[in-house]
Amino acid sequence: QLSRRVGTVCSNCQTAQSTLWRRSPHGLTVCNACGLYEKLHGTPRPASLKKDVIQTRKRKSKKVKSIAKTNGLVTEPTKSSPTQAVGCSFAPPILTPNGFSPDSKLFHTEKFA
Repeated sequence: QLSRRVGTVCSNCQTAQSTLWRRSPHGLTVCNACGLYEKLHGTPRPASLKKDVIQTRKRKSKKVKSIAKTNGLVTEPTKSSPTQAVGCSFAPPILTPNGFSPDSKLFHTEKFA
């Protein structure tokens, strides 16, 4: 989705198309690419880096689950929990203040009478 605001032109590369318009540290309107470059490098983006086509990402689609409501089905994106790590099918161990797991042999102390 490109933003073509009427009369908006990047003060650095003179493009009229950008996904987002920014302000340079000097208060000038710049395109997203020039604004990010100047923020990162502290210098205006060189004209040699200007592209003819704006680069976009191929993002993964959001997973959707259905939730029953009184007036029908509503879909909401699912949120992963911290225990749903990639390649991990179990919850992380619970540690006590001394750093041992309650199931650890070191955690249980035997008292001899």
